[in-house]
Amino acid sequence: MQLDFELLHEKSLIESFDCGELELNSFLQDKARLFQQRNFGVTVTFFEKNNPIKRVIAFYTLCPASILQNLLPEKFLTGPKPNPIPAFRICRLAVDKNYQGKGVGAAILVHALKKCLEQAAYIGGSVVIIDAKHEKAKSFYERFGFISIPDNPLILIQLIKQIHRNIA
Repeated sequence: MQLDFELLHEKSLIESFDCGELELNSFLQDKARLFQQRNFGVTVTFFEKNNPIKRVIAFYTLCPASILQNLLPEKFLTGPKPNPIPAFRICRLAVDKNYQGKGVGAAILVHALKKCLEQAAYIGGSVVIIDAKHEKAKSFYERFGFISIPDNPLILIQLIKQIHRNIA
């Protein structure tokens, strides 16, 4: 399946989106536009490329972030670093139930990571942080090389330079 994407906007068809997680559905349908209008982050929506109805089948929300050095695993602390460390956060990522298990989640995660790489080249940022909503989501992100921070197993991180090696 080929996907196309665009930033969330007023005419995005989001009303029927259902990923099976009430919190994520509610965010997309009730809060994402306001989140974006206030420049807290951006929501990128995905739909089937050749479908004339651009119904949103997946989305992610990306925002700037930072993380304190003492929250990072020991192996991340080599060499001098600012404190806090500039980062990007994928704070939400979801796929409609009708499209789960078809590779859409992996495709949009890679899209989000490429956006982080692009921005890091212009503004800096050395870590990507992901907020997993539960253990199943955590396992998904771990398959892409993300590891949990010591104090919270549902917050996962990966260095930009590692992402660059893996997907660039």
